[in-house]
Parts: sequence; structure tokens; C-alpha cells
Amino acid sequence: MLSIMIVTPKTALPSYYESASKEYIKRLKRYCTLSLQSYDDSISLENLLSGYYTIQVSTKGLPKDSV
Repeated sequence: MLSIMIVTPKTALPSYYESASKEYIKRLKRYCTLSLQSYDDSISLENLLSGYYTIQVSTKGLPKDSV
């Protein structure tokens, strides 16, 4: 089974984001193992993500297609 870890900065999100993410996680659990990890400035992302394939998602980035 595919294992996915989503790493996000530790910031306060609006409640509708939290409820939407809980619903999304509930739906994905049938297809993969999913975990959420938040970080702050004291944690090095390189150490946290070593050994993983990483994909950075940004609102300022260019769109990618599924191919």
C-alpha cells in the first residue's frame, strides 16, 4: 500500500480547511496510508524528509498536468 506523508508549516488554519482536510484524509485511507506532519522553524526539513520522494506544492508555482 502506498504511504504518503504531507508536511505543512505550523500555522493556524481556518476551521473549514481543517474539516475539509479531515474529510479528504478519511476518503484517501482506503487507497493509501496517509499521515500529516507539521513543522516549525526549529526543525530542519532536510532531516525530516530524508529518504522520501518529495513534491513541493506552491500557489506561486506553475501548473503540472497528470502526465
